[in-house]
Amino acid sequence: MWVANGVPSGGSDRAVWLIAALLLIPLLPGTVWANPTCKLALPPSQPLKVEGFYADSQGSVVDGSKRAARDKAVAPYEAFVRLQQQRADAYLVRGDEAAGRCALDNLALWAERRALTGRWSSRQANYERNWYLGALALAYLKVMALADPSERARIARWLEEMAAPIPDFLARDDVPENNLAYWAGLAMAATALATGDGRLRKQADGILAQGLAAIAPDGTLPLEMERGGKALDYHCFAAAPLAAMAFMAKARGDTVDFASLKRLGERIIAGLRDPSSFAAMAGAPQESPPQWNLAWFGFYGALVPTDNLPPHAANSHFLGGDVAATMQAIKTATRRDVR
Repeated sequence: MWVANGVPSGGSDRAVWLIAALLLIPLLPGTVWANPTCKLALPPSQPLKVEGFYADSQGSVVDGSKRAARDKAVAPYEAFVRLQQQRADAYLVRGDEAAGRCALDNLALWAERRALTGRWSSRQANYERNWYLGALALAYLKVMALADPSERARIARWLEEMAAPIPDFLARDDVPENNLAYWAGLAMAATALATGDGRLRKQADGILAQGLAAIAPDGTLPLEMERGGKALDYHCFAAAPLAAMAFMAKARGDTVDFASLKRLGERIIAGLRDPSSFAAMAGAPQESPPQWNLAWFGFYGALVPTDNLPPHAANSHFLGGDVAATMQAIKTATRRDVR
C-alpha cells in the first residue's frame, strides 16, 4: 500500500529568505507603485517539479538527499507565501495598509502570471500546490478589503484555476483518504470563501464530514496511525485542516460533528503528554511534533473549549500565517457572504 508523502516536519527554512531576497525585484524598471518600497516577486517561470522524499513505504523515514531536493525546489514558493502572509498579518493585526497593499499587489501579479496553475503529473507537486493554495487564499482573506473589483475578479479566477485540478486528483486510486485529502479540502474551502464558489464549498464540506467520520472511537485516525514513528506528528498534521474547516463551517452556522473532533484533539493532547500510547499502537517510538504543527490548536480551542491545550505556536504558513488573524479574517469573510 502506497503511503502519501506529506510534510509534517515543515520543511527546512534554509535558503528560503535568501531566495526571497533574490526574487524581490521590481516587475518593470521605472514603474510607479502606490507604495514605492514594495517589491514585486515574479513567480518561477517553470512548473514546480518535485518528488516525494520518504525512503520507506510507511512514510516514516526521510531520504535526506530527496528532502534537500524538495526543499530547494519549493523554496521560492515557500518564501513568497510566508512573506505575503507576514504582510497580510501586518495589515490585519497592526493596520499597516502599505504592507497589506504590497501583499495584494504581489498576489495580483501571481494571478496575472497564472502561477501554480495547470495539471501536474507529480503527486508531490500536487500536494505542494494544495498547501500553497490554502495558504494563499487564507492570506488573501486578510487583505481582500483593500482590493478593487478588478483585482478581486483577477485573484478569484486564479484561485479557482489552482483549485480546478483537485477533484480529479483526489479521485485517483493512489491518493489515500488521509491528511492529504483534508488539506485539499481546506484549499477548496478557503478558495470558496474567497470567491463565493458554492461548488468548491460543497466538495470541501464533504471532505470535512469524511475526515471527521474517519476518527475512530478512541480518537485516532487509522491511516495516520500507519506512519510508524511519525504517527503522532501526522495526527497533528491531519487535525490542522480538519479544525480549520470545522471553524469555517461553524462561522457559517453549519452543523459540525464536534464530538469527533474533540475525540481527536483529546487523543493528540494525551499523546503529546505521554507518547507511549501512540508508540504502542504504531509500533515505534514517536517523534515529537514541531511547534508549528500544533498551531491548529488555535482553531480547536475556539471550537472545543478546554483548559488543557498544550503549548503551541501561534503561526503556521499552512494556516495562513497568524492563526488568530486567520480566524478573524474567516469570520469577516463569512459575514461579508462573498459571492
